[in-house]
Amino acid sequence: IVFLKSDTKEEAFKELVDLLCTIQPALASRAVLDEIRRREELATTKLVPGIAIPHAKLPELTEPVIVLGRSERGIRYDLGEDDRVYLLVMIVSDEERYLPILSGLAGRLNDERLYRRILDARTAKEIHELFVAPRSERRWSDLQLEISLRIVRHARELYHETEADALVIYADAVNEIGPIMEVVREERVYLVTQDPEKYRAEIGEGRLEPIGVPYGGLSRAGQIELTTLFLAARGVMKKGSVMISVYGRKGSGVLDTVMAADCETELAGAFAMDAQVLPEDLKQEVFARAVQVITELAVEGREGKPVGTIFIVGDQKKVTPFCRQLVVNPFQGLPETERNILDPSLEETIKEFSKLDGAFVIRGDGLVVTAGAYLSTPLDRLDIQPGLGARHAAAAALTGATDALALVLSESTRKVSLFRAGKRVLVF
Repeated sequence: IVFLKSDTKEEAFKELVDLLCTIQPALASRAVLDEIRRREELATTKLVPGIAIPHAKLPELTEPVIVLGRSERGIRYDLGEDDRVYLLVMIVSDEERYLPILSGLAGRLNDERLYRRILDARTAKEIHELFVAPRSERRWSDLQLEISLRIVRHARELYHETEADALVIYADAVNEIGPIMEVVREERVYLVTQDPEKYRAEIGEGRLEPIGVPYGGLSRAGQIELTTLFLAARGVMKKGSVMISVYGRKGSGVLDTVMAADCETELAGAFAMDAQVLPEDLKQEVFARAVQVITELAVEGREGKPVGTIFIVGDQKKVTPFCRQLVVNPFQGLPETERNILDPSLEETIKEFSKLDGAFVIRGDGLVVTAGAYLSTPLDRLDIQPGLGARHAAAAALTGATDALALVLSESTRKVSLFRAGKRVLVF
């Protein structure tokens, strides 16, 4: 093992060959260097970004020799400044053992976490211990990153082969997002997370903003559907768009699944209607917050019991004539600054009032207009989907008569239904 001082490939080869000949004095340095160069002229021995395995077959060798060189500044290898190699592993071997050794090393080095730990090691002894450690001794955390990176590389290939419109990665599944984003530096990536602020600084400049999607407690299918809806609301996904998603269980440390989804199939109801995905006056952050609160209600309930409720969101002026209070409006008299759903301090209040019969009416800017409202839209004027309960039928009727959307939480199933333009377009 040597800490390379060279800056070019040729100089680095000379350093490594000198070390080889020190280990095997019978070798002629010029002959070894010529053979290494000859092999390099056939095709680059750069394996993956940052790693190269220059090698040569020497029939006279009785024992294979492997030397490792690490560079702090990086070696200009093939394409100049932007294509530097930081780890060079040089192999010389006889004909019989040449390919098995090369194959084994390539597999061993195709491990992102091992590579990074070797670069971080302070001494040659540390590097040696990392390099020769049996695979069985590797930590599960090492394998998690390796699995995630392979999954993301596969997703990247699918993204290009299918000419997809979006590559989506669920950030909350992994412990480190930096290595993941390195793999997809050139692609149009949408990082989906429940905590966008956490990742803004980590992903670096020039990348798309992380998208906050409140998918806590949802199945993976539900996560995909909700993400598709949020991307459609932003105008990223349209009728006929294709999305490649990479996801895993939140906090698991590993991305384990790739899914290709056709937007029109995932949100058939939403794209079958004439209305746009979100009401014109509804802010995306208000929609996201409403989804988050009602999803948490679905998972948590109140006082250990499931609850059912309706959030009517957007187009408040047209909605108001169809509402009358079943109880005194609990938000009446409160300043507008103290009754906005975007205010985290209002969350528990909304959840507590969800036990009241009736609906919440929420303005497009997030103002909670009322709770406990009875919806009196005439059902006989609309073509209501069969099999809907009272809450769902009322939501369908109201969204058919206005430009609002409705989120309905079923007390019996704990599922949330999204209604738009009189149709149930999503269940999660």
